[in-house]
Amino acid sequence: MKRMKKLYWSFSFIIIFCIILFFFFGNPVNYYTLRGEFKKLLEEKHNQEFIVNRISFDVMHRTYHSYATPKSEPKLKFYIGQSNVTKEIIEDYDYIKKMRMNEKDRMRLCEISPDYC
Repeated sequence: MKRMKKLYWSFSFIIIFCIILFFFFGNPVNYYTLRGEFKKLLEEKHNQEFIVNRISFDVMHRTYHSYATPKSEPKLKFYIGQSNVTKEIIEDYDYIKKMRMNEKDRMRLCEISPDYC
């Protein structure tokens, strides 16, 4: 009887622990599948290889988010993740790339005429 009681409490503790982990860190299966989906979407859309960094889980919205970098430009880091409303995957690679291009143009302009800076 004592052993059964100990087994019951151990099993209850494990179940409660798993529920807490699931609540704060999300479903581990979704974590790995979304990482693959993020990478696949980027590679299909932009025709180059990307490195998807560590994925984080948003407890409030129950969504996953990460940052990625293209293998050809390791200094270019951009956001990829699920939309809080629709749960669709969104990314801002094009926006960050355009911003970086505009920054380079601005730097060239500053070199030519410091009055514009």
